[in-house]
Amino acid sequence: MHSLTLKELKRIQAIQGTAIERIEKEKPTPLPENRVGSYDFLTRSKSGTVGFEVMTRPTKGKLKEKLRYRALVDKYVFVIPFNALGIYRKRKKRGYSVKARPKYFPKEFHDLGLRAWLLDTTNEKFTKKGAFHRIFNVKEK
Repeated sequence: MHSLTLKELKRIQAIQGTAIERIEKEKPTPLPENRVGSYDFLTRSKSGTVGFEVMTRPTKGKLKEKLRYRALVDKYVFVIPFNALGIYRKRKKRGYSVKARPKYFPKEFHDLGLRAWLLDTTNEKFTKKGAFHRIFNVKEK
């Protein structure tokens, strides 16, 4: 997943020219309470910085833990397998109501700078990219 994400970042860099000035891998960063963490990828451009976290087996708890990295960048992107976290995904309405109650992420995930990229590793394609709250069920602020 890391190599596919890097490949996609380089593709975006090639298409948009100088939109991404620099891509840094495993960029260390200070966290609250004297802790040190790292972004999987950190991109810098004229419009700001974007941090990327690639998660092969995400859970709600892991995403919430990684959310503390969000405050240090302009945008933060979770790269997740397309079939993970299915119980939190928004479903298309097709006329019939669903009997199961949807699960929701907490209010902290309803941030315009928080993004999600869903990756299909077998086809090596990103299936969906967008704001986190538009792809997954998130409680309103």
